[in-house]
Amino acid sequence: MSRLFKLGLILLIIFKGFPSNKSWSFPYRNIKKDTTIPNFCVYTLEDNKFCIESLKGYISVILFWGADSDIKEKRSIKVLQSFKNYYKDWEQKKIKLVAINTQKDPIDKIKKIIKENELEFPVFIDKDQDAYQKLGIYILPSVLILDKNSKIIDGIGYTKNLAQKTNIVLLALTGDKKHTQKPKKQKPENQRKAERHLNFAITLIKRGLEERAITEIKKALKIYPNYYKARIILGCLYYKKGKLELATKELEESLKHEKSTKGVICLAKIKAEQGKLEEAITELKRISITNNPDVLFLLGNIYEKKGEIAKAATYYRKAYEKIKKQSNENIF
Repeated sequence: MSRLFKLGLILLIIFKGFPSNKSWSFPYRNIKKDTTIPNFCVYTLEDNKFCIESLKGYISVILFWGADSDIKEKRSIKVLQSFKNYYKDWEQKKIKLVAINTQKDPIDKIKKIIKENELEFPVFIDKDQDAYQKLGIYILPSVLILDKNSKIIDGIGYTKNLAQKTNIVLLALTGDKKHTQKPKKQKPENQRKAERHLNFAITLIKRGLEERAITEIKKALKIYPNYYKARIILGCLYYKKGKLELATKELEESLKHEKSTKGVICLAKIKAEQGKLEEAITELKRISITNNPDVLFLLGNIYEKKGEIAKAATYYRKAYEKIKKQSNENIF
């Protein structure tokens, strides 16, 4: 192992330890609970003005989001999807839900996210950053909950269960017990059984019991053969076990059907280990190279194997800088 590779590895390990999911209970600098929200105006996708004072008379949920980095885009999409599950129920209760993009993301990107996730609730753009500045938003995604008089009831910074926490606040506000029930999409029985096997396999992997995990994943695939997420995990396990042919087969087929950064990384590692360095680089181009520190680090490793030390050093440095930046990703 060369000194350059060791340095890159040490930096990666050190900064992987930095916290990157920190959130705050009230993510707004310029407003307080139990005060009236200052009026601000945003715009529809058709560039029509919408001012927040028009929500007066309704209990309202305002979801702020952005997609100017991979991690924020991923988090925002998951949050938008989870709020989508509550939208119809809230609408029946005359609770308004609006989403506002505050990061000046390209309009085409916003439209794509709306279309791909089939969002039905209104999505606005804070193109003048009126909301961003007046509220002092410093975490995305985040939520504001208003009562019928536009008084701020609560504000919640990003968490994985942001929609559910918002729902709990609404329950307290409305007294409607139906809001405690988290909507769930029913999946076919065979898929649910396969998921149970995969979840158990993931637990086994965390415990270092990889052979037993492989057995559980095979059980899942026997029930649900097109479970590509499971096949990708199986492929990565095969790679770790040195079964490169089996790993390649599972990964190449599954990645045709399901996007997976980890899957692409595993496949690129296989190509690199086989000496197919250009093919490894080609695989990595399928995912975002510039924003993923694991990919940047792997590229550094590949270019080091190619003997292109200057390029390797560049990618190691980028990986280090990206991890350091992500440690404070939610702080604006």
